[in-house]
Amino acid sequence: MIINKELLQNAWEQIQYNNAQGGIDRISIDDFKENSTSNLEKIIVKLQSKTYLPQPYLQIKIPKDNAEKRTIGLASIADKIVQQAINSILEKRLENTFLNVSYAYRKGKGALKALSRLKHLILNDKNEFIVKCDIDNFFDNVPHHRLEKILNPIVTDKYFLELILTFCKMGYIESGVQWKDREKGLPQGAILSPILSNLFLHALDQKMVNKKYAYIRYADDFLILCKHEEEAKAIFSETQDYIVQKLNLKLNEDNYIKSIRQGFKYLGVWVNQDGFFLRQEKIEKICEKIRKGFLHPDFPKKYKETIAGIQNYYAQVVPQHYLFPIDEFQKEVWKEKIKKLRTQKEAKLLLNEIEFVTAHFNQNQDYHIKQIIRSIFDEKKAPIIDTAEKAIQKRKREFELKEFENHEIIITGFGKSLGIAKNHLTVKVEGKLVQKVPLQNVEHISIQSEACSITSKLIIHCAKNKIPIDFTDFGGEPEARLYDTMNDMYELWHQQFLHLYSTEAVHTANAIIIAKIKNQKKLIQYFSKYAKKHESDLSDALPFALENFDKQLSKIKALKSNSIDEHREKLINIEAQASLTYWEIVRIMIDEETNFETRTRKGAKDLVNSLINYGYSILYRHVWTSILQQGLNPAFSYIHQPRKYEGTLIFDLIEPFRQPIIDRAIISLINKKTELKIKDGKLDSATIQKLIVAVNDRLRRYDTYLGERKTMLKIIKKQAWHFVQHIKSPEIKFKPYQMSKW
Repeated sequence: MIINKELLQNAWEQIQYNNAQGGIDRISIDDFKENSTSNLEKIIVKLQSKTYLPQPYLQIKIPKDNAEKRTIGLASIADKIVQQAINSILEKRLENTFLNVSYAYRKGKGALKALSRLKHLILNDKNEFIVKCDIDNFFDNVPHHRLEKILNPIVTDKYFLELILTFCKMGYIESGVQWKDREKGLPQGAILSPILSNLFLHALDQKMVNKKYAYIRYADDFLILCKHEEEAKAIFSETQDYIVQKLNLKLNEDNYIKSIRQGFKYLGVWVNQDGFFLRQEKIEKICEKIRKGFLHPDFPKKYKETIAGIQNYYAQVVPQHYLFPIDEFQKEVWKEKIKKLRTQKEAKLLLNEIEFVTAHFNQNQDYHIKQIIRSIFDEKKAPIIDTAEKAIQKRKREFELKEFENHEIIITGFGKSLGIAKNHLTVKVEGKLVQKVPLQNVEHISIQSEACSITSKLIIHCAKNKIPIDFTDFGGEPEARLYDTMNDMYELWHQQFLHLYSTEAVHTANAIIIAKIKNQKKLIQYFSKYAKKHESDLSDALPFALENFDKQLSKIKALKSNSIDEHREKLINIEAQASLTYWEIVRIMIDEETNFETRTRKGAKDLVNSLINYGYSILYRHVWTSILQQGLNPAFSYIHQPRKYEGTLIFDLIEPFRQPIIDRAIISLINKKTELKIKDGKLDSATIQKLIVAVNDRLRRYDTYLGERKTMLKIIKKQAWHFVQHIKSPEIKFKPYQMSKW
């Protein structure tokens, strides 16, 4: 075994990264760092001269879940570095020796993999009984003489063997000065203890594999699955004897044999033949942990670390609906947090830190935030409702928000099944109900999954009620759709075809591009009100931009064409000139926060274009839905060249909505200095989630279209309906959506 400068340097960097706490010599990371080169050199010299002597461990006690305390030994920073270096060498030597049944303290393994293996053994191998064992105070009771015997053939260098044993046997200091010997056991908290524990229990793993038992071990906690109870009893007796006689250890008294159907606890979750669950007491413990994160002096960092831990473990294991109570609890804690604030603006700013555990709550984050704010500030205001009209308006606003939450059902992940029960759409996972929505609220079902089942009853209901069922890829791009074949769309398609080659087609194309350019103009006017203060070059560029928009609008009005084919290219050239102006102003407004240079569609690798492209794909689905709900043929288009099997009409009717919904949402995110990330040309999941929330917020905002005040989502649908009326009766002029104000 050789520890050179490079290995020791890498070990030191790892200790720094972990921000490890110092030991008995009171030297901290920062202290060691001041002279790290010299300090590492001293360690090397001592190791080479075989004079390195570890410090005793500093004993501390930390609380366990059951109100007991666990004794931890803190090594000095220098000892941690040496242990880390030795650990790196042992990992390379032992990883190929360790067996796949061992899941703790190993790269590429872990609790999630252990639970995945357990699920396979229960569901696929049809095991019905469980032998649940864990070793009594394992780390404190590992016999040193047996560990030395196991290490002998692995660490042949006598000095390093003795150094490893010294780290294991070294005493610890209690209450500042009192020495305590360690006669057996591995110091909990020491870097070498995990790999030495796996090495010590490797013989047990080997025995179980040789016996071909269905066995899983995580540290000193292990399971053996059996098909019959008598088999389980025999294996338990045999295993107990082996632990005592061969390993010189003993099992805890609470080991048991039971039917898997009864359920059992393993690695923090409740397990039975149907899968993994959380019991009420576990949910309460998780909620209490979240509460502590809220009360911690280092809020919101500690809070976010707690939520990330829950997301990375429990949210990956149990069905979402078991975690809904945790997110509901979060809402109550956040209410307490913002009660002390005076204004809704302050509350909104603080609530930007909210992190829900479940994807369902995160998808509707803005709805839940508004609910939290209203529950506090409506209570504070406590307005007197003295008329029926006021009472109705108050309730109307509440239910408009709630209606939006359930209008679109988004299915992600594997193994979900959709059906109908008592006039409700139901979503189940392994037979367990996870979501239930009144059918009258459902307007669209989007499935982003390669493994999802749908009952024929639900498909027929959706077809008859013109509720589209879309299948999309994981980037949100549409791949397939289910719809009713027995409808009158063929007559409408014929009318579309005739309209496309009439003189009215030119008016339709002009109207769409005029609406788009006016919305571009209004949006940059809106953002320029605020951007002018800190963007000096915007004041110079804006007047020329506004003048150019008006110039391009005048060009459209002056166009003379007899057919849409002749007109299309001229119109696209004008639209392109306006868009160049628009994106240049956008660039100026966000150039200090991003590296955005110009608009790129396919193959975009930068953050802003990737956000825009992903946002447009969300909008694309809504426009696509509105078109097919009206029975329109998406291949008959005016501005974009019609193409078979491509929704070119969607590209037309989406144009007026790009600016007020997607562009505005993204520019706002950037202006608020929201943390947005892209790696290797792909947005990370947190950034996508923030974008979805921002877009959903824009979709539920109100504006006026055709004299009616509606949400943007309903305006998208209304525009498609209005387009159909225009096709059927050309005397009704088509009016695409325009922002009513800026």
